[in-house]
Amino acid sequence: MQTTPRANWIFWLLLLIAPLRAVEQVVVVKGGQLFDPATGTLRPIAAVLIRGERIEAVVSEGSAVTIPTGATVVDARGRYLIPGLIDAHVHLVHVLRGMQVTADEIFPLFLAAGVTSVRDVGDEVVAEKFLMNFAAAHPAGAPRVFLGSLLVDGNPPYHQFISWPITDPAKVPAFVEEMSGWGVQTFKIYVGTERPVGQALIREAHRRGKWVTAHLGKYRPQEAVEDGIDSIEHIASVLDFVLPPEIPRWPTAPERVGMPPAEQAALQRRIGEAKLGVDF
Repeated sequence: MQTTPRANWIFWLLLLIAPLRAVEQVVVVKGGQLFDPATGTLRPIAAVLIRGERIEAVVSEGSAVTIPTGATVVDARGRYLIPGLIDAHVHLVHVLRGMQVTADEIFPLFLAAGVTSVRDVGDEVVAEKFLMNFAAAHPAGAPRVFLGSLLVDGNPPYHQFISWPITDPAKVPAFVEEMSGWGVQTFKIYVGTERPVGQALIREAHRRGKWVTAHLGKYRPQEAVEDGIDSIEHIASVLDFVLPPEIPRWPTAPERVGMPPAEQAALQRRIGEAKLGVDF
């Protein structure tokens, strides 16, 4: 999502003060080097003043610093301050379940790596909502969680337990309404989705101010970009996007049923050679 430089200043979350994010608490971070993503430079500062969740002032090096009464002071000399990082591709429910790891175990590791927000891009929404609520209730030990929808896929879906198969574009608005009721911000198109359904999802999600991303298959990346999709997941999808449009796509598993092995091998070779020849 695009934000102005001023908005970036307002919403920076400094890892140094993650345990101190109580509303209206005043924190002064003194000294250190501040990384400015707008210019890509580090510059020394005298202090940063944070009140509650809002950065009120960045005091330039050499200027006087007034510390409000009762403020918590963090000495950042010899350190640097950066914007909180965002992991924009996580699956907090089914991936962690497969790893036998719970969210309360993994959440502090995000903060330890400087990641203060995560975007889920396809999960079981009810469990995902519980994780978002848990993170919000424990801000000192968890990043902010932005919810993702179930995967919009063809029928049968590739991942049946975290998917919502849709083959009729007319059914898209009801799905978007259902997911929006849970607080979903990002909708995810998956490999079996046909273009008419993808177009309908992009239109309906954008009408509600939501974001649409995808791991594409039947719906070609070139078409999705033309239709206004916001982002594409996985380098394979990006590579497919830069291939010439005359290069055929790799068929899905149901489409390969009954396809002779020699034909599959020849198609795989043609696609592979096209990928090797891409001029980035």
